[in-house]
This record gives sequence, C-alpha cells and structure tokens, in this order.
Amino acid sequence: MKENNEQVKREKKTAKTVKSALAEFIDDLNGKLDNVKDRKNGSKKSVYKRAKTVYNKYIPANIAKMKVSDLKSYHLGQWVEYIDECGLAGSTVRSYRHAINCFLKYLNVQGHVGDDGRYTKLIEASNDADIKPKKDGKKDRYIPSLSEFKKLTSAVDIQSGRFEDLYWYTYFTVAFFAGLRVSEMVGLRWKDVDLVKDKLYVTNAIQENESVASIEYRLKNNIDRLKTEKSRRTLPMYKVYRDILESYRIAYYHHYGLDKDKLDKILRLP
Repeated sequence: MKENNEQVKREKKTAKTVKSALAEFIDDLNGKLDNVKDRKNGSKKSVYKRAKTVYNKYIPANIAKMKVSDLKSYHLGQWVEYIDECGLAGSTVRSYRHAINCFLKYLNVQGHVGDDGRYTKLIEASNDADIKPKKDGKKDRYIPSLSEFKKLTSAVDIQSGRFEDLYWYTYFTVAFFAGLRVSEMVGLRWKDVDLVKDKLYVTNAIQENESVASIEYRLKNNIDRLKTEKSRRTLPMYKVYRDILESYRIAYYHHYGLDKDKLDKILRLP
C-alpha cells in the first residue's frame, strides 16, 4: 500500500508541465528571499529574477506545455538555443541558462526528474547548447554629432537660474565631451572630479537594473563597479565642460544645503 502511494506521488510530480513546475520553482525561490537586504541571498535573487524572465518571455510553447516526464536532453538544447536566437548578448543567454540549470536541480531534488542519471544528461545538454557570439550582428553605438548636441542643449535655458536646467546642461555636456556611457555618467561622484588637476576619474558605474539596496551597499562599503576593467580610466578635463562642472558644483552645494566635506561622499554627481 505504501509503495502504491509513493508511486502515485511520483506520477503526480512527473505529470506536471514544465511551465507549471517552473512557476513552482520561482515560488519556492521567492519564499526563501525573506530579507531583501541580506547580501548572502544575492545569488538566489539573481536566479529568481532570471527564472521569472525565462518564464514570462523565453520558454518555447512546445516545451512549456510538455510534461516534465517527457523532457529529453535535446529539448534543453532547443530551449537554450531558442533564447540565444532572441538576439540577446551571450552573457545574458548564459545567465538565463544558469537559471534553467538551477530549475533542473530543483526538479531533481523534488523528485520530478526521476533519477540522477537523467538529471545529469539534462544538465549536460543545457551546457552543451551552442551560444553564438553576437559581435557580428551587434548594432553600432550611435554617437550624436556636434550639431545634434547643440540642438539638444538649446532646449535647456541655462540662464534661467533654475537648478534643473543647469543639471541637464551639465549632464549632456559632460557625457558628450568626455565620452561617458550613461551608466558611467550616473555613477560619477564628486570625488571623481578633480578640479585642481583637471582630471576626471572613471571608476564606477550604475547599471539600469541595479537595485537601490545594491547601490546603497556599495556606497557604504566603497565598492566600485564597471562594465569591464578596461573601462577604468583617467580623462583630461577639457575647458569646454570643466567650467560648467565647477559652476554646477557650487549650485549643487547650495541647492542641497550640504556640508562641503560631504560633497565627495555623494554617490551620484547628478
């Protein structure tokens, strides 16, 4: 009788569709992330976010409706290659593949897969899937011309005396003439601006998808982060934006009513 009950439980688990099992995995992960500020949960949070994205966007219809018991090795290869064909960067595809592998591990632990040998084959098929480099198909970065820059900044009335106008004029001018990425511009701090030596130090960046908790943690612990180590550089501060930065620093100090000693500790210059 006991053996029959165990058999019924096994059949129920393997009868789940891949998509319903993935939803169960996401709920299980979510339940373990009670404290969002706990840095030890960073890996789980990352897998949780990517698994949700895979669930919502990157699961082929045939695999989504398939029973877990019918999942074969070649299906995992198809799944990863399907994500790869969506035009994502190779690193992004690999991060989604990692989420899928964590999902497979969950299936194995929960007894959905059947046996360890089948689990190993599924993982191998996922890891062996070909992820093509996107360099050839990557779009060239658009660089605005000087006339376009002037047209853009002409919409800002720098003589108005409004702090917001000076903010945007400074933002566009420094980004254009220093050649900074948006993430680098947003991550710029006053301590990176040396008005004595006329140097601009690019040592930090804030990505669009970075959480507030992560930014606050890095600020508190003086942790810098860039897209690549080659992005770390020292730039000469040209007069065309050096004087603007100096004016903006004074306006920034008065606008926020900050102690001068605290300016260098501000995470974001803008």
